[in-house]
Amino acid sequence: MMRSGANERAATDAGDKGSLIRGLELLRLLNEVYPLQVRHLHALTGLPKPTISRLLAILCATGYVQRDDTGGYRPSSKVNALSAGVSSQAWITEVAVPAIDRLSRSVQWPSDFAVFEGHGMAIRYSTRATAPISITAPINTSDLPMLESDFGRAYLAFGSREQRRRILDALAHSGRPHDDAAHDPERTGELLDGIRARGFATRGDSFAFVRASTIAVAITVGEQSVAALNIVCSTRVISPSQIPERYLAPLQQTALQIGRALSWDGYVVTRGKSARGNAVPAAPAAARIMQLEGRR
Repeated sequence: MMRSGANERAATDAGDKGSLIRGLELLRLLNEVYPLQVRHLHALTGLPKPTISRLLAILCATGYVQRDDTGGYRPSSKVNALSAGVSSQAWITEVAVPAIDRLSRSVQWPSDFAVFEGHGMAIRYSTRATAPISITAPINTSDLPMLESDFGRAYLAFGSREQRRRILDALAHSGRPHDDAAHDPERTGELLDGIRARGFATRGDSFAFVRASTIAVAITVGEQSVAALNIVCSTRVISPSQIPERYLAPLQQTALQIGRALSWDGYVVTRGKSARGNAVPAAPAAARIMQLEGRR
């Protein structure tokens, strides 16, 4: 009887642990790409739909996930409490901003920095106002399309195959016109593989500007893309074909420097321990962080 009771408790503990792991995996996917419906999560995880629905109900009941009118699920603001000891913007201010400022001073041209949010890229910092050469072309700052923007293309091309697959699967179910290319995985794969081989991304035809041209690379930690960085040049001064020849090397070096100073645990990006003793004061730059939309 005692052994039977112990076995039952062990089975219960194992079941609870499995549910916790699966629930955290759903939360991680929703934190990476949102909104997602039950069918999307089923395709991404292989978990049975009833299991997914049960776990989502728990996450909704506890306030970490919310359901929209279309049946899609997204993280709620309460998720921020899970990383209360780690600022989601701290690594940008402490690591990325000083490096990007140095890049702009070196190449003279502005640089934009973007992270992945929801189904697109969002600019979180730019030197357009402070670079030696000013670019005044209008710019979108959020929901930049993954397969047309230079940021999105770089982010997908240089991340891991698994990261690329998850995001493209979600884009294929988004129903948004600028994500339609995700329905053709072979063609999209060729595009992204070509970008990876070339070493940089450019904007798609539907997202190109007449007076400005860019090249972009990803900032990676291990094989995971965590952000993207570009250089913006005026086409009146330099032809698009000349930009990589002149500026790709310093752009890649800056992205590599930032990536090496970071760590990523699957959920949160932080400054790596080895970089903490080499902090560059960034208080003035911090004021220029583009808090255009509060992070969720």
